[in-house]
Amino acid sequence: MGPGLAGWLGYHYWRQLFAPETKDARGRFIVWAGKGLMAPLLFWAGLNAGIFSGLNPLLPEAALVRSSPGSGFLAWFDVMNPSFVVISSFWAAATFIWMIAVISRKLEGRTEMVSVSVVWGVLMSPVAWGILHFLGPGALGFALLVWLAPAVHFTLPLTQKPASVPTYSRAVAKMKFGKYADAEWDLLHELENCDEDFDGWMMLAELYARHFKELSEADRIIRDLCDQPNVIAVQISIALSRLADWHLELSDDPVSARGALEEIGRRLPDSHFARMARQRIGHLPADRQELREQRRPKIFRVPALNDTLDEPAPPVKTALGIAQAKAQAEEFVAKLRQNPNDVAAREKLAVLMAESLDRADLAIDQLELLIAMPDQPSHRTAEWLGMAAAWLIKYRNDGPKARIVLERLIDQHPQSAQAFAAQRRLNLLDMESRLRQSRSGSA
Repeated sequence: MGPGLAGWLGYHYWRQLFAPETKDARGRFIVWAGKGLMAPLLFWAGLNAGIFSGLNPLLPEAALVRSSPGSGFLAWFDVMNPSFVVISSFWAAATFIWMIAVISRKLEGRTEMVSVSVVWGVLMSPVAWGILHFLGPGALGFALLVWLAPAVHFTLPLTQKPASVPTYSRAVAKMKFGKYADAEWDLLHELENCDEDFDGWMMLAELYARHFKELSEADRIIRDLCDQPNVIAVQISIALSRLADWHLELSDDPVSARGALEEIGRRLPDSHFARMARQRIGHLPADRQELREQRRPKIFRVPALNDTLDEPAPPVKTALGIAQAKAQAEEFVAKLRQNPNDVAAREKLAVLMAESLDRADLAIDQLELLIAMPDQPSHRTAEWLGMAAAWLIKYRNDGPKARIVLERLIDQHPQSAQAFAAQRRLNLLDMESRLRQSRSGSA
């Protein structure tokens, strides 16, 4: 066993033993190998190379090579190599003896270690005896290494404690009873044992945001969590999206919410999460005032599917009223240019066109765009179909087209309240049609 192989074997097990708890495990090994391996090798090589004045080489072969004319370094190294192997094997055996002592100190119960060591010692004893018998006393270090290596290899995993799994049931129970300070202490205690647990940090941030009303501290926790190297992309997206929710719900701050969502794009560019964040940013209000306006209950004067549809359409509005309606319509159009998926703005525009600007055809087109949007609630699409049918009857006096829309409403949403009203309206239309036919026949 040469110095290189001995050094590699020693470092392989040294790193597994000391790296989990020591940042400079490599540096400590270099010092250990320098003192125990390199220094003896250099001293022995220098002594037999004749670099020390007044001291002759201890190996006769080395002295003979040195005195022979024409002998080079390779011849001298061939003579020295067996002694290098002996020194290296003894150092490796001493290293493994030291590691066994360290493993023994680390373990609380040594019963399993002793059992494993005894079993492998018995199994490897014939091999070690064979090495000594055939290679002589100079192979004692190598025989010790062969005898000790399996014991180190199979007892080393006993020192590696399994990763602790944090449990937050106590913290959750205390939060349910309103003991938020105690829940905070339990969360921090669990995170001390597992400081990279994503769920624990998210629970702590939500505790600060919702119960302690310390949104700035929750913001700091979320951003520090996203900086951890073990956090994956989906966790970053979840954490920053949750932070945006807190800014909107707890502090009515769409600007900070937008900043949290933009952080997703900066951390995860060109990803699915960044595209989702951009879509959500497009739906955010510009400021607190617009957010309050969105949350304010809205009342639309939408014609229902009842007998009042038979009443004539209202007279044309005054010039001032039409001008105001056009100005409002332009505001909604500007919002839709910025965000075509703004449902509230498109619905307001449709109502304004039908009831104030006498453009029921364009209003119905806006309703069709709303119905075609993905992921719209079923009750909302039923309401929009009912509005379209009502406007066709009241403002366009177009019974055939209204019938098509009413039948579509019944077919697509048969259990909705609008469907029952639509069926009633269809019955009235059929009755009116039969009356007209009977009158024309009698005439």
